[in-house]
Amino acid sequence: MKHILSILFLISMSLYSFANIPANNSYFHNTHETKLENDKKNTFIVTAKNGIIIRKNPSLESKRIGLIPFGSKINISEKTNEKLSIHENGKEIKGNWVKIKTHNYPYNYAEEAEYGYVFDGFLENEDVFIQDLENLMKAYPEFNTYEIDRNSNPFILNGDFFGDNVNDLVIKIKDSKLITLGFINYKQENKSEAVIITKNNLADTELYFGWTEQFETVSSNINLWPEDEEMSNLNVDFNHPANKKLVLGYNAIFGHNLESCGGGYIFWYKNKFHTITGD
Repeated sequence: MKHILSILFLISMSLYSFANIPANNSYFHNTHETKLENDKKNTFIVTAKNGIIIRKNPSLESKRIGLIPFGSKINISEKTNEKLSIHENGKEIKGNWVKIKTHNYPYNYAEEAEYGYVFDGFLENEDVFIQDLENLMKAYPEFNTYEIDRNSNPFILNGDFFGDNVNDLVIKIKDSKLITLGFINYKQENKSEAVIITKNNLADTELYFGWTEQFETVSSNINLWPEDEEMSNLNVDFNHPANKKLVLGYNAIFGHNLESCGGGYIFWYKNKFHTITGD
């Protein structure tokens, strides 16, 4: 488990670079103004695909102190009067600098400061975000019997999870029996498909992902194969040469049970989903 925990800070602070990201910054067609004073609850979702930068003060010239990944839930402590306008892909995005708390258990987005500032043009109210996501999921019949596991933080990640150099989405979903993961697998030429992890495409015999309370995208250059002394009770669902690194070259998913030291990786490999877990 020591090996897995050692990469957590690296993952949360890295600015992921993905090829063929769609032109607009949002996965959804709708856009909504972020107005703190009108929100029923002060919970927002990061919508920027590469995450949002935390700065020490409300200015683009201020020191960068951290990064909050796409899909993360955050709470705004204070909305400043400092306005900002950003031009991206020919569109103007307007908003304000807002003050946030950088520590949101189990995540620590900035080591050196308890508070920081982010641009709220890439934040969306949680309820509105979920409504947009549910509308997106309706386009894929595979999601019909599932709902979003919104108790998770985050409940959605992005990354190239199928190794085709195209950015995908993965959503924590549940039905009356289990929690699993559902992917929107974006392909070349604006094509896409829904892929749900089931017993048919999972190499592991146990279909259950309730242990992914901590839920993160893993960088494409991380070695997923732990050395023997780094994990106990190692559970691997496929054969791999001992002491040989397993670097996919595309993204995996990290999950961790917050009430224990158990956790591990979930990834697509040789036309199956696989897991490497342990304590």
